[in-house]
Amino acid sequence: MIQVLIVDDEVHCAEGVKSAIDWKMIQVTGVFTAYSMKQAQAVMEAERIDIIISDVEMPKGSGFELLRWVRDSQYDPVVIILTSYANFDYAKQAIEFHCMEYLLKPVSADALMKTVRAAVDAVLKKRKNDENVLLAEYWNENERYRVRQFWREILEERELTDSADIAKKARERHISLDERNKYLPVIFKLHSRGVKYQWNEAFKELLYEKVFGGKNQVVLMYNSRNMLAIAGYFSDFERHYEQISSSIRAFIRRQNASSGPGISAYMGKFKAAGEVTVQYEQLVRLASDNVAEQSGIFCLDEGRKEMAYERPDIEDWLHDFVEDSGAELMVHLNQYVDLAVKDRRINKDILTRFLQDFLQVFYIAVNEKGIQAHLLFEDDVSGEMYERAAHSATEFKAFVAHLVEKAVNYIRQVSDSDTVISRIRAYIKENLSSELNRELLAEAFFMSPDYISRIFRQKTGEKLTDYITQVRMEEARRLLRTTSMPVGEVAYASGYYNVAYFSKVFRIHNGETPAQYRSRK
Repeated sequence: MIQVLIVDDEVHCAEGVKSAIDWKMIQVTGVFTAYSMKQAQAVMEAERIDIIISDVEMPKGSGFELLRWVRDSQYDPVVIILTSYANFDYAKQAIEFHCMEYLLKPVSADALMKTVRAAVDAVLKKRKNDENVLLAEYWNENERYRVRQFWREILEERELTDSADIAKKARERHISLDERNKYLPVIFKLHSRGVKYQWNEAFKELLYEKVFGGKNQVVLMYNSRNMLAIAGYFSDFERHYEQISSSIRAFIRRQNASSGPGISAYMGKFKAAGEVTVQYEQLVRLASDNVAEQSGIFCLDEGRKEMAYERPDIEDWLHDFVEDSGAELMVHLNQYVDLAVKDRRINKDILTRFLQDFLQVFYIAVNEKGIQAHLLFEDDVSGEMYERAAHSATEFKAFVAHLVEKAVNYIRQVSDSDTVISRIRAYIKENLSSELNRELLAEAFFMSPDYISRIFRQKTGEKLTDYITQVRMEEARRLLRTTSMPVGEVAYASGYYNVAYFSKVFRIHNGETPAQYRSRK
């Protein structure tokens, strides 16, 4: 389907062009007319226009102003200028706008037909080229997908480490794999800078273009934190290695200057296909071990240093952490981590051990203050920060600071026992129809059940369970006295789901059944 727009402020000229051509014969299915720039814009926005035949001089917007709008609006029609003005400046502008033809009025029907036919041929040729480009993109993307899946299988199987076997498997899958090729695996790792980032298609395309120049020899695969690139070449390995290293350094510098995540790269060496899996596993360990530095290039040939974990005196750090809001604790902890980073004495294993030791001592410390630590930090933010805490020294420090701040706030609330008792009493009244026991109350107030029972008895002189029953009975008597609710509904509203049990408890505490109490009142 080809559509044409004729633009001329003289109606008879526009209609004359429209009637002068056998549009059907040249495969044009739609012809529109417009008598001003505004009308032409409306047609362009409503229809797909392939060819524009436009006058130059028009009131309320010239033909060239229309063409400038067309270009700025990302439309790409074939343009024919049809005007009464043999003006050199106009002809020059027509060339600048890539107009196909500049015709002078009056023009014969044959000449106009010939020009429009050429415009139709140009549209059809452009469409064919666009289709070929699109098909090529689809083909290339499909090929890249198949190659990605192939390498993913190789990496997942792990047992296929013979280059000849890999080449054979590629031939069976009809995947082009030159046996002369050597392959360079590179892992890129995201560092959050306090914000949760993940690799995605946008990152992948950016890396593909900026680092590898869109080369078809490069395969990119990613998960949430790591991007794997496998670059394959059959010659000039040292030159390609230096070019890729240089591009990665420039990419990391640009990324560090932005507000996005930091990126570090872990590079193997150009080796045969059978070595890719081995190098990949080594690079994964290298990337995982790096918890200190959030940018730069790290190479396998630098070796893996053996490190010993020396446990600091965490108990001493936590001794008075509530009194100073954890400030001194964070000073000790930050000094320990920063010095380990500076001296390159830290990796993921050491950071994980330190995290576990810290949490063990921390849980003991907050439990002594009457806080159930596992309930205190079950919110989504704390959970996500904990998951990332061993990924880097920066995220570790952020998690501990978050943890300490929350603990200090809750411990101070709990230490004000009068306020805690008031809040417990208010909570019981507000939730009387729900299940209530010391475990549920402890969970609601982030305290241990023993601690909440002990502090309640110390301050009120009665057991927590007895107080709950007392309040339930007060509510039951009130409802029996002031409403006509059935006994079953009174039981439910007072927190008892078994009417017989409710009646039994009511009789023990009031010396008569609910029905007797109501009839007497």
